[in-house]
Amino acid sequence: METEKTISIKYLSNLASGFEGIKEGIKNNEALWKNFNITAATIDEHINKIFSKGKEIEDLKKELSQKLGEAREMKESEKKFIDMLEKRAKGIHADDENKLNDYGIIVSPVKTSHGKKDILCANAVPGTKIILHDEERGKNFKAA
Repeated sequence: METEKTISIKYLSNLASGFEGIKEGIKNNEALWKNFNITAATIDEHINKIFSKGKEIEDLKKELSQKLGEAREMKESEKKFIDMLEKRAKGIHADDENKLNDYGIIVSPVKTSHGKKDILCANAVPGTKIILHDEERGKNFKAA
């Protein structure tokens, strides 16, 4: 946090400290520096620019932090909306999973419990058991 005499950015803080030292030397030897038109007030202008830039950077950091928080909140709400749209697309195209490619939805293969067939299931949700009918053998089995 910026105050009148602190800067959290190390290189700006070091620069301001350097100017503070020079300013003290100029104050102690003012007569010698008058020939160069440099006074303690001149050095103070430079120090103030440094502190002003430091405060500007800190304000931008705060704004960035706030915007990142807003983006995280937006991500959560927008993720729910896109999930709903994907579910609707899967429902609309339940008979033709290849159409889901038009939406950029990847249909993942689900291995059956007997391990010989891969069956594409657009509505496969991890952790959900799906009961399928094996027409070759005439019996039901569970997809893993």
